[in-house]
Amino acid sequence: MLNRQYGFKVFALCVLDEAGNLTAGIPFCEVKGLSGKRKWVSLPFSDYCNPLAISNAALNDLEDGIFELASQQGVKQIEIRWDVGSDSRFVSMSNAVLHTTSLVGSDRELFSRFKKTQVQQPITRALRDGLIAKIRSDEEAIDRYYALHLQTRRRLGIPVQPRSFFKIFYEEVVRPDRGFLVLVFHREFCISAGVFAGYGGKLTYKYSASDQNSLHFHPNNLMLWTAMQEAIRRGFTTFDFGKTDADNAGLRQFKSGWGSTERPLIYSYYPEAPSGDVSRAIRQRVLAPVIRHSPKFVCRALGEMLYRYSA
Repeated sequence: MLNRQYGFKVFALCVLDEAGNLTAGIPFCEVKGLSGKRKWVSLPFSDYCNPLAISNAALNDLEDGIFELASQQGVKQIEIRWDVGSDSRFVSMSNAVLHTTSLVGSDRELFSRFKKTQVQQPITRALRDGLIAKIRSDEEAIDRYYALHLQTRRRLGIPVQPRSFFKIFYEEVVRPDRGFLVLVFHREFCISAGVFAGYGGKLTYKYSASDQNSLHFHPNNLMLWTAMQEAIRRGFTTFDFGKTDADNAGLRQFKSGWGSTERPLIYSYYPEAPSGDVSRAIRQRVLAPVIRHSPKFVCRALGEMLYRYSA
């Protein structure tokens, strides 16, 4: 997906033992910022992407190999979206948290673990008000999602992923049954949509969007609950709510209401951690007002031009 959409060079660095068996590995993309500097990122637009290794020794060999190959190829910046704090060459930083909910047990047992006023009652009210949630895996569902996505991102002043990205997401993830969408309808109108991807026992909540004028119906609560029920039906044992900025107290509280466990999300950087304050200030003071007050085609054009540089 990252190669097809953004043209990133995608590769994996691996360690083999003397018999040729794979003992450690990690995927990377080579990206370039606006300045043209090359950087290896594992992986762009992922909440986290940890190295895999059969032992600490193999992991150490992998880390040594990363630095050796980066030096050989003239790459001076490395970002791993995971904590590899055992290697002092990396600088660790955390400004986000991760929420996960165990799906072990029945639908009823899971529902009983949700906070009553924050999660249970809104789901009940959404059903009482006639909202209908549907599991979808067709291309038309992606179109419906993207319409809400564009509306939501414009309202929030956030750059919009290219439409082609979601077409590729459909082809690479949804159509091969590695994911699905949940659409929530009020009468004939789609007022909420969520995009999910799953593998290895874990279903990940990747994207969502909703109609601002319909939030009083609590469609997002019903969307998430429907996704969890489908996850149980498909045999997933963990629901991953994804990354939340540490300073977003409201979203952290919302995700915590779903019987989830919160833990810090730590990234590792070489040679130093980025200064997020500058890029955030540019987004909030310059880009956000432009997006909020521009026609939809301008929002999409900005996404086409700039989104690759947020990797």
